Amino acid sequence: MKNAGLAVVASLLCAALSAQRQAFIEAGYLMENKTYGESIGTVNCYVSGAPMSDPAIQLNSGDWLELHFDLLGPEYLDYTLVPFHCDAAWHPTDLEANEYIQGFTELNITDFEDSFNTRVPYVHYTVNFPNDLMKPRISGNYLLAVVHEGDGQQAVLTRRVVVYEQVCPLHLEAKLSSGSSGLVHSIGMPAGVEVGVIAAGHDLLVREESTRPDVPHEHVTIPCMHSTLLVRRDALRQVVAFLRTGRFLTTA
Repeated sequence: MKNAGLAVVASLLCAALSAQRQAFIEAGYLMENKTYGESIGTVNCYVSGAPMSDPAIQLNSGDWLELHFDLLGPEYLDYTLVPFHCDAAWHPTDLEANEYIQGFTELNITDFEDSFNTRVPYVHYTVNFPNDLMKPRISGNYLLAVVHEGDGQQAVLTRRVVVYEQVCPLHLEAKLSSGSSGLVHSIGMPAGVEVGVIAAGHDLLVREESTRPDVPHEHVTIPCMHSTLLVRRDALRQVVAFLRTGRFLTTA
């Protein structure tokens, strides 16, 4: 009977969490980067150790994202991190939270510190994703929502992040560089087809001029590092545009 009672409690808890998530969606919050709280400022989300990076990490890689934000004013408020799994169009999927999150599906944000000797007082909050208590089970698009517990579970900010995985390992002999033996010079150009090249504007290994083959081609540069090019939505829009029309968009 004791085990049965625990099972009932666990079922009720899961139902309550699902209801909270459904209420969040039905409240009309947009599944995009948005700040709702008037007292929330300086929101940043990036790969730990790389403040200028896009918020994208590989599944089970040991990397994590840091989400930072400030609450203007001297008083501390309770906030909770709630991740939502989304499809390619950034719509919430039908998965239950415990199907895409391992551990706690909602997590109190306990890392915060008061400002010191500033004209406007504020409290700075930090939360990592994933962390020891909350980890993604599967890859995909995630929306990280920060919710104020004492305000009817109202979101104060949301941020889009990507958790990707390498499905097909690549084993390449050529090195990624601009040299004559590099990969960019070893790829054979097919005949009789339209060629499009999407280059990373902040690539530290391959110069921009080395991304232009000696055949007629379309070319566009995305302002990012090559490691994040495959997970950027603007790059995806350019791929779709080229496959449809043979041309890249002027603005992504």
